[in-house]
Amino acid sequence: MARVKDPVETRERLLRAAVDLYSAKGFAGASVQDVVNRAGVTKGAFYHHFESKAHLIKAINESFICLQIDAINAIIAMGLAPAETLAEAIIVIFKNMINHKASVSLFIREYPPMPKDVDRALRARRLEYEQLLVGVIDRGRAMGVFHTELSTNIVLYGILGMCTWATQWYDRKRYPAPEVIGRQYARMVIIGLTASHDSLTPADLRGAQPAYMPFDHS
Repeated sequence: MARVKDPVETRERLLRAAVDLYSAKGFAGASVQDVVNRAGVTKGAFYHHFESKAHLIKAINESFICLQIDAINAIIAMGLAPAETLAEAIIVIFKNMINHKASVSLFIREYPPMPKDVDRALRARRLEYEQLLVGVIDRGRAMGVFHTELSTNIVLYGILGMCTWATQWYDRKRYPAPEVIGRQYARMVIIGLTASHDSLTPADLRGAQPAYMPFDHS
C-alpha cells in the first residue's frame, strides 16, 4: 500500500471512500477496514483523523453543512433585498445538494444512531444552517416583503425538503443544469411568499405558526 504523506489528502481520501462505501453498503455494511482499503491508507491513518466511524460520519455531514453555511453567508453579505437574498440562497442550496448528492443521499437513506457528543455537534451545526435562512425569511417578513401569516417553519423546511429530495430524482442526462432548476425553485418560492394577499383565503392560513421552531431530527 503506497503511503500517503499529505495529512489533508489522507483525510479527504478517507471521506471520499466513506461516502462511496456507505452509499453503496450502508453505514453498518462497511467496516473501518473497508474504508481504509478503498482509500488506500492504513488503519492507523484512519484513527489519526477520526476517533470512530461515527466521527467519520460527523465529518462528512459537517463538511457539507459548512459548505452551505459559507455559501449562504456570502450571499447575505452582498446586502441584497430579502427576496433576492432568499432566491440566491435557494439556488446555491440546490446546486450544492446536487453536486454533493452522494453525501446528501447517504443521510436521507440512513442516519445511524450517534454518540451523544457527535449528535450534539451535528444538531448545533444544523441549527446554525437553518437559522441563517430563518434570518433571511424573517427579515423579509419584518419588511413587509413576505407574508407574515405564513409559518416560518413551513417555508424553511419546504425549501430544504424540496432541495434535498431532488438528490433522489435528479439526473444530469435528463434534466437541465442544477442552476436552472434552482432558479425555477427560487421563483416558485418567492412568488408564493409575495403573492397578493387577496389570493390567500382564511382556510389557507388557518393553523399557521409564524415563529421558527427547530425540527427534531432524532
